[in-house]
Amino acid sequence: MGLNDNIDEQGEATKAKARESAAAMERAQAVIAEKLASGPIADGSISSQSNLRAFIAPVEKNTRYLISSGKINQIVDPNSPTGKRDTFRDDEFWVEFHDGLVVLSPETEAKQIAWCEGHPTICRDIQDPLTEAWAFMKEAQLDLAGRERVLPKNLDVDAALTGRPGGVPHGGVQRAREHLQLANN
Repeated sequence: MGLNDNIDEQGEATKAKARESAAAMERAQAVIAEKLASGPIADGSISSQSNLRAFIAPVEKNTRYLISSGKINQIVDPNSPTGKRDTFRDDEFWVEFHDGLVVLSPETEAKQIAWCEGHPTICRDIQDPLTEAWAFMKEAQLDLAGRERVLPKNLDVDAALTGRPGGVPHGGVQRAREHLQLANN
């Protein structure tokens, strides 16, 4: 078997994977379009007049983030080597997601809201029109008990949603570049 035969076989395998990836992407785009057309954004059920803010974290379903640590309060403890024992912290701020959702009040939880807004790779405001598609695509990148991931993990969801180049990686293109480089050497 010559080098050209091997390249042809690998090329065919790459083309098959590319067709499979393109079909999966088309299915995902159809589902996203359907969800956007029929979801709560389309029917107006999400009120923009609410004073509460909700953020969704599709990958961090039950996660707690310490966003600001507070001052340690200590008590006297004769059994401790230092003579004091840490008991709790004052002014600690946490963001805690339950089933991927946190609801916050701007009046009392401004630090948590600022943290959520500053971490768009972890969570998004549900009022953002792209959040539903973003959450769907992030969940599609996870391996679940009932299915394998639908989208590749190296897909830059943010770039894909905004139409920036490089948002949709395609392994077949990279492999073709590597084969071309080998053939040229």
